[in-house]
Amino acid sequence: MKIYFFEIEDWEKIHLERRLKEKDLYNKDEIKFIKEELTENNALNFKDAEVISIFIYSKITEEIIDKLPAGPAIDESDAIIIVEGRADVLNLLKHGIKNVIAVEGTNIPKTIIELCKKKTVTAFLDGDRGGDLILKELVVEAQRFAIARRLY
Repeated sequence: MKIYFFEIEDWEKIHLERRLKEKDLYNKDEIKFIKEELTENNALNFKDAEVISIFIYSKITEEIIDKLPAGPAIDESDAIIIVEGRADVLNLLKHGIKNVIAVEGTNIPKTIIELCKKKTVTAFLDGDRGGDLILKELVVEAQRFAIARRLY
């Protein structure tokens, strides 16, 4: 499975590689760390991606999604799983769940909101303030959704 992490600094790459090796998830040929932002101009370079993980500056637009095949189950499935971050995506992928997408912050990107209007949404959120903010936005935006929260 090809996984691309965008906007990764050298120290982040070292940290992520170490953590992925600890979890027995690291495969040098399948996990790539890219320093640049993901844009519509360079998206075709990563068309073999099954999973993409962005940070702050990349904006996932419909044009980028059209150029990048999402996880194999995102388009085909009538349901998606929304999680908070990269680690959550990796944990679910490890267990074979491929219709997952991370919001990477407390504001749900417009593209994910559009997906929420078309699909049944399950959200796996932490029981903290960030999870509360994401949940509030999902209540407003998603047509059909279920929630699973980790309480502390």
